[in-house]
Amino acid sequence: MSTDATAQAPYRKLGGPLLLLAAGLWITVLSNAWRLLFRDLPNAVNGSWSRLADLHFMWVIALAWETLTVIVITGWCVFVLLMLHSRSNTAPGHAIAFFWASLGLAFLSILLTTTAIALGGEDSDWALLGGAIQSFGLGFLTAILWTAYLRRSERVRLTFVEK
Repeated sequence: MSTDATAQAPYRKLGGPLLLLAAGLWITVLSNAWRLLFRDLPNAVNGSWSRLADLHFMWVIALAWETLTVIVITGWCVFVLLMLHSRSNTAPGHAIAFFWASLGLAFLSILLTTTAIALGGEDSDWALLGGAIQSFGLGFLTAILWTAYLRRSERVRLTFVEK
């Protein structure tokens, strides 16, 4: 297809980096669903969370926030995927908002976990934060890269147009 034909087309299919974006969002949905069903729910049922709550009430808040965050991120991720697959002209903005809001929610989770450890944790609990901080850094890099791409890409401009 020539460049002129591409520019004249009303919209393009998802392709290139947009497929990577969609794949990453699907992986997020599936991994969060797996996490909720096979880690968080069993831990809540078998009493693991109540043992942490016995250490300090802040653990209850941190765990509840973490679970709520996973549910919100999963739902929002599905919404962004629906917007991407329908090629809505607002999809890039929703994707950008999703990345930055997810980063904000992750930061609050780190703060709550840090507070819970400081108030009622053990020395070994501090190791939990290493992975969370690493994930936050990766999320920050991801948000910067996708924001730049979604705002400046010609493919995005041609794919997500008003119908």
